[in-house]
Amino acid sequence: MNILRAELQKDFYVRHGCVGALFVFFGGTFVVIGLQRFEWMIIAGGLGFISIWAALIWWSLSESIRELNLVGAVRRDGRQLPWSEFEQEVEGYYFSKTGGQVLNHIDLKFRSGRVRLYPLTLKNYTELMRYARERAAAARPAGSAAAPPPKAAPRVQLVAPEPVRKPVSACSICSQLLDHQTAMQKIGRESEDTHLPAAAGKLTNLGDLQPGQTRGPELDQCPECGRYYWYKVDYDYLATGSEDSQTLIRLSDSEGAALHDQLRAGQSDGA
Repeated sequence: MNILRAELQKDFYVRHGCVGALFVFFGGTFVVIGLQRFEWMIIAGGLGFISIWAALIWWSLSESIRELNLVGAVRRDGRQLPWSEFEQEVEGYYFSKTGGQVLNHIDLKFRSGRVRLYPLTLKNYTELMRYARERAAAARPAGSAAAPPPKAAPRVQLVAPEPVRKPVSACSICSQLLDHQTAMQKIGRESEDTHLPAAAGKLTNLGDLQPGQTRGPELDQCPECGRYYWYKVDYDYLATGSEDSQTLIRLSDSEGAALHDQLRAGQSDGA
């Protein structure tokens, strides 16, 4: 595949269209009133109101992804950043109404800029991330160090060397899962639902990392190879219907072991 274009969810256009219609309606009303009264300040105010919406749209979307190709990542402002300048992935989170963290965006950092992906607005987010990681790895000079892994919650300090495990590709469960995956279901708009791979349902739940917290994160483990995963479910109630989102992050062995020890210690204290 030479080119992979970003495909936006239908509700992306609906939401931006509704917000834009409000700005155009109120701004247009001021313009019409100004023309009727020959008041240039009112006309300027109406045009300025519409311009604010246009500026906000440009500011929020100019750095977002348009497509990926063999050369680099292309933003919606037309700028292309080459894979040879790729440095790392950086994740951005926001806090939901339930107090949990929800992935808002991922920045692909390059030496000369960044390209931003909004997972909840992209139909093919998983394919885009897989393609980006493959191209970045292929463009990395032989023998050079790999880019730092994306930040993931929770982060814990490495306390022991990584144990030797068979490759992810050799595990029938983990080979079907990415390092970071999200899914969302929208009540009333089921046709837009996304789901985690069926393999995620084969993971073993070791326990809640924050007992007593509603929809708190849990520690899961692959029953076949023993790899650890951080899993979180979040719920938001919106005017257009409720939304459930799931986040699954593959942890390093040291991170998972540390959280497992923490989990066992908490269970012992509560016994």
